[in-house]
Amino acid sequence: MTTANGDRSTAGWQRIHRAGLLALAAIILTAGLLIIPSSDSSAQQSRVYIAELNGIFSELTADHTIRVLERAESQDADALLLKVNSPGGLDRAVRRLNQAILGSEVPVIAFVGPEPEAQALAGAFLITLSANKTIIHPDATIGSSPPPGMTDLIGPEEREARIEFGSAIANRTAMIRGRDADQVETIIQDQVIFTAEEANEAGVVDGIGETYQDALAIVHGETVQTTMGPVDLNTEGARLIEISLTWWEITLRAITHASVAYALLSAGLLLLIVELFTPGRLIAGIPAVVCLALAFVALGNLPVSWFGLALIFLAAILFIAELRTPWIGVAGAFGLVAYVAGSLSLYRPWGAMSAFAPDVSVNAWVIVGTMVGWVIVLLITLRAVFRVRQSQLEGQPPDLAGQTGFVIEPLNPRGVVRIHEQEWSAVSAAGNIETGTEVLVEEMNMGILHVSPSETRE
Repeated sequence: MTTANGDRSTAGWQRIHRAGLLALAAIILTAGLLIIPSSDSSAQQSRVYIAELNGIFSELTADHTIRVLERAESQDADALLLKVNSPGGLDRAVRRLNQAILGSEVPVIAFVGPEPEAQALAGAFLITLSANKTIIHPDATIGSSPPPGMTDLIGPEEREARIEFGSAIANRTAMIRGRDADQVETIIQDQVIFTAEEANEAGVVDGIGETYQDALAIVHGETVQTTMGPVDLNTEGARLIEISLTWWEITLRAITHASVAYALLSAGLLLLIVELFTPGRLIAGIPAVVCLALAFVALGNLPVSWFGLALIFLAAILFIAELRTPWIGVAGAFGLVAYVAGSLSLYRPWGAMSAFAPDVSVNAWVIVGTMVGWVIVLLITLRAVFRVRQSQLEGQPPDLAGQTGFVIEPLNPRGVVRIHEQEWSAVSAAGNIETGTEVLVEEMNMGILHVSPSETRE
């Protein structure tokens, strides 16, 4: 009996032992399954933020790029991919980006592309030197280019001084990033521009790729230096994260194109002239103010020549004189000459220029188009002015002074009144006058009535 009980007890312990082993195996297997996906998930969590340098970059572009860089740092991203397609930028923006990238806590990879024929010239070239790694599209170009007017408006000594200053900044940046400083200095001084293959052979870039993923795959596994120490790049197959532009940044990016800013300036001045000869209606006045405001914001972020800007404003003044004077053609002809000269020199500053400044100009067809637009609108306005003056002279009562009429558009102080079933531009001599008020004509000067409320004369 005791033996039977002992056998049953032993069998029970064996079952418990086997159950325990099975449970332990299940726990180990479950833990293994949990660990393996976790490892894969960790590999897939590599994140790369994207920022763009497109066109001429300004302080506004620098603000957005630095904002994305700071976001990448705060989110412990694996890298920042800086897409570059630019002829350069303003000196302040170039310096800010250079310092921000050199001081970045995350690796920065510059990619000249992915558009065919992308470029990284002048200041944009310095930005690619600031990056830890640079990849270029097969059809892109990279290097230095002469700033606008550097060879035309300054002497050889000043030109040499500016290039030397730019070379010093590029040289220091190249030394920090472990590139050939002497080669970089030669590129700046001789204004060399490389094709993708030439740049790769010369060691100016770290590889050639067509897409973002190509660029990230090329630098994957490389060790780079950041302000936080050496970092092994984990970028192959990384998830790309884009930070959307704000509505204001989108607007500024659109208007800070050289031709767009020029077109806004021209349209604003033209509409302002039209408003001067159609007072009180504000049909052209409000759009004129909007265009001029946007134009000055845009021009503040472009390398502008104040001399060229002054010539364009002089042209506008001469066109106004043309509309107000009886000798047709003289002021208008000088106005056209000033307008063309100002258009061609608008982005050719005479002041000090950095070696990293972009070569900017207005598209020739945009200049021709705006000139044609100015001539057509001014001729139409001139014809309308003459017709109004002629009709006023022909239809004017022999003694219009002392006549009464009614305000049909408020006088603030300019507006429109109706006298003898005719509408006249009028100016109030007694403050603002509301619509429907009866007014008395004090005098008439060049077709403009000077009026006051009729009750004030009673």
